[in-house]
Amino acid sequence: LLTTAGVAAVDAVDGEGGFTDSIYSIINSQNFEIHKMHNYLGMHSGLAALNYTAESSAIGPHCPSTVGSTWPGVNVGVTPVPARSEQSTVVSVCADGAASSQRCLNTSVDLFASETGYYTFDGHTGPSPTINATVGETLVFEQYDVTNWYHPLGFAYYPDGAHGADWGAAELDEVEGLDQLRYFVNQTEACGPGDLGLDCYEPKFFFPRGEWRSVPYRVELTITPELAAASRGGVLFYFCHIHSKMSGRIVLHHPNGTRVTGTGTEESLYPVATVSPIDQACGTYGLGEFAPGQPMACAERFVCGDLDTNFEQCLQAMDCQMNVEMRVGGFDDHSDPVATFCQQMIPHHRNAVNMAKLLLSHVSSSVIAGAMGDEGLFDILYGIINSQNFQIHQMYNYLGAHSGLAALNQTAESVGPHCLSVDESFGLGPGASGSDDDDSLSDGAIAGIVIAALLGCAVVGVLVVRTARSPPDEDVVISAV
Repeated sequence: LLTTAGVAAVDAVDGEGGFTDSIYSIINSQNFEIHKMHNYLGMHSGLAALNYTAESSAIGPHCPSTVGSTWPGVNVGVTPVPARSEQSTVVSVCADGAASSQRCLNTSVDLFASETGYYTFDGHTGPSPTINATVGETLVFEQYDVTNWYHPLGFAYYPDGAHGADWGAAELDEVEGLDQLRYFVNQTEACGPGDLGLDCYEPKFFFPRGEWRSVPYRVELTITPELAAASRGGVLFYFCHIHSKMSGRIVLHHPNGTRVTGTGTEESLYPVATVSPIDQACGTYGLGEFAPGQPMACAERFVCGDLDTNFEQCLQAMDCQMNVEMRVGGFDDHSDPVATFCQQMIPHHRNAVNMAKLLLSHVSSSVIAGAMGDEGLFDILYGIINSQNFQIHQMYNYLGAHSGLAALNQTAESVGPHCLSVDESFGLGPGASGSDDDDSLSDGAIAGIVIAALLGCAVVGVLVVRTARSPPDEDVVISAV
């Protein structure tokens, strides 16, 4: 992509060179992750018994590509509890008694509630809840929990604020008054007195996870009369400054309890995503219809073994989904390499994100923490979820503003087959829904399988970026891999 489209074209994706940074991140950070996974597999006693090496275990055919038995279907009666890494021990600024006008909200992110996740707050029910606030009150959003990494809070008069009303749209008005909003890092104002602090707060959320979590972060939103009057219908919106589609409502009230009317009409908020029963059992998002026994299940086998556990069938489903969605239509003449890259990379990234969520949902915290030492695998898994979802949103924004997509009656999120033959269509996978069997694979076996699969996924990601840079005779080698 860097050679075919040119650096200038890649820089133009977001107008600030940020997408070029993401391209180099795909090459460099995913190669680093590949090496970490090679190290894990290289020390795995099971590989030696199978006469495999760290490099050979994740690539090359080693089981029949077509199914050989009927799969029982994902057991939707089992909902796993995701593994959690070490928790914050930072004491709330409200712990020693806050002013009556100050209210602390312990903030976290439920990464499994949607593709990117939703904010949750202690004392409020469910993901992306509505928060009620009173004029004169200061809401202290404490982003101490490790799930906040890559999710700096922002506040706006419209859903998604700086991200715009849709993919690739112009920025919308945010809350920016110095008497209304302040950002703090390590209990001091992020950019010093007299500055909002966002420009010093948000960049830190891109730091490596271990470095980010070494200090506490918080945001203070004060509902001034002027802010209430400027609100749309008496409602503000919280959102993530890095990821789109994570907004929630803040409903404003006068001290006497009556609703603030504000200016104009309240802006509507998109509905909270629904996680299918199959995704709940897998710990994933968006792959339910590709699971064995479901309408878009693949006849082709992507995972070896009997596929008689939820873990195996969920992995089969997400690989099926990627295989199908990478055949998306649109720029079939490939006249816009950036658009083709985006349409190919989005389902590839989705696959990696779901793999990471699957491992977090089906392996214990102790196994993940110890797999690579010093929470290295936690860093990789959270990094895949957060950084690759961010890159997906960068690509959505490029496609959403692309005039060619509108002419083809497609949207930024358009996926689906366009070059399948009749014989390769959906619905040919065997199996029936429902099963009474629970997962029987050990945590160690599950970790090994997903690490090997993620390794292959990372290799493909690097090759997609680098293919255009290779001499013609190297194309054969890449195809062979």
